[in-house]
Amino acid sequence: MNEMTKKKVEQRAYELFVKRGGVHGYHLEDWLRAEREVTALSSLRMVVTETPQPVPAAPAKKKVPAKTDTAKKPVAKATTRASKAKKV
Repeated sequence: MNEMTKKKVEQRAYELFVKRGGVHGYHLEDWLRAEREVTALSSLRMVVTETPQPVPAAPAKKKVPAKTDTAKKPVAKATTRASKAKKV
């Protein structure tokens, strides 16, 4: 354990001691918990700093409207007497 890590563990163990109300007899538990917390935090920092930067996304493609089933249907022509007369 390097000196900087040891200082962080000491500080965190002391914080745990104070948080408990300064009750003596738990120094080993405080130290081990502080070590776990400091090393977990250190590992997390390494993961975050070693994560590669995201690659920019490609430009979005133009959206094409979906084909619908409402195709134009031929309109029936109205038949009138005049149109019937012409056919004869």
